[in-house]
Amino acid sequence: MANPSPVDSFFATFTGLKTILYRNIALLTVIIFPLAYQMIIVDFLSQEHKSGACNNTENCLMAMGTKDPKKNSSGIGGGTKTSPLFNTRPVLEMANYTGMMIGSLILCLVADAIGRLKTLFACLLIAFIGGLSSAFAFDSLINFAILRGVVGFAAGGAFPVLFILAAEYVSPKARAIVLPILWAATTLAIMSLAGVGYIVANRRNLMLTLTHDTSNLTWYFAIEDSSRVTSMDPSSLSLK
Repeated sequence: MANPSPVDSFFATFTGLKTILYRNIALLTVIIFPLAYQMIIVDFLSQEHKSGACNNTENCLMAMGTKDPKKNSSGIGGGTKTSPLFNTRPVLEMANYTGMMIGSLILCLVADAIGRLKTLFACLLIAFIGGLSSAFAFDSLINFAILRGVVGFAAGGAFPVLFILAAEYVSPKARAIVLPILWAATTLAIMSLAGVGYIVANRRNLMLTLTHDTSNLTWYFAIEDSSRVTSMDPSSLSLK
């Protein structure tokens, strides 16, 4: 039988760790939301229908493009031309999911080499820069697809790293509870995107709104790395 990990041994011996570890899990659960938004936003935008919430206006990704000169600004006479992006939905989705696949393969190895917490927040920074840039690239399919691929790369690497990091923070018994909580948070984030999209009608503003939370790198200083937790002085922890 394999020996328990250092975190497991510390958790069982020093109950003072519980406050630290549970706080870390709570913060990781919050971080799940902006990552999930970045993971699913391309599907959300590219699969909207002209007769749906976006109402075939410039608010929509698929309606971004060149205006028809025969139509005035009020939309009388028709509105805008359908963007080429709408006809290339598979390209956008392939760029997004290919980036996620590559990121999950490469960044997990990077996390083993330099640390999971550093890798996680590097992914958040990449997702923030890529997401912010892609919000201003609606009119260029190539630029938009490349930028969303970069965001997918970061999100694809961040998700497994985050789950592994959470598993390292708790004892084996608690993992059966903590990991489903993280998955539930992911599902809730995906479901809530529809509500956020309804409130923020302009899709460019929607992308900016969803990207904003990934810029909160102050979380890095609030979360203890698992290796740092196991190196703490036991005398500083409660034995109650």
